[in-house]
Amino acid sequence: MSELRTSRLSERQKEVLRLVFQNYDAKQIARALGISPHTANDHMRAARRALGVARTMDAARILANQEHPNRVGTQPIGIDPELKSHKSGDATPPDETVAVRKNRYRLGFLTRLAIIIALAFGAAAATGALIEVSDVITRLIQTRHIDLSDSRQR
Repeated sequence: MSELRTSRLSERQKEVLRLVFQNYDAKQIARALGISPHTANDHMRAARRALGVARTMDAARILANQEHPNRVGTQPIGIDPELKSHKSGDATPPDETVAVRKNRYRLGFLTRLAIIIALAFGAAAATGALIEVSDVITRLIQTRHIDLSDSRQR
């Protein structure tokens, strides 16, 4: 069944799905194949439609299982775990690199720690301010002898 479905894919769509299976994003795929990221996304979308799946990684898995049905292990075909990750400015072909999930935010350890500490101090300051405001309101009510009880309860 999957062989019939994958026969609907163009060779370029198969190339894109192979790179998706190796955890490359659209920009890396575009750089490796010499196309624009928009075109890479178009190929991914067309492949999803042809295979009838919602996620691009599902389409890539279908293709990988069809091309290598007896593959053992979780490591995608063509990735050497000993090689370093693909650098953004590197023109090395993708089959010579390891696909490593990139950090979405380019923050170092100390920067992250500083952000966490700043957030903790901010939360403590906001809590202190809330307590102080409630204390001021309580004192105001007490000094003005304001009765907040329900009049029906009197």
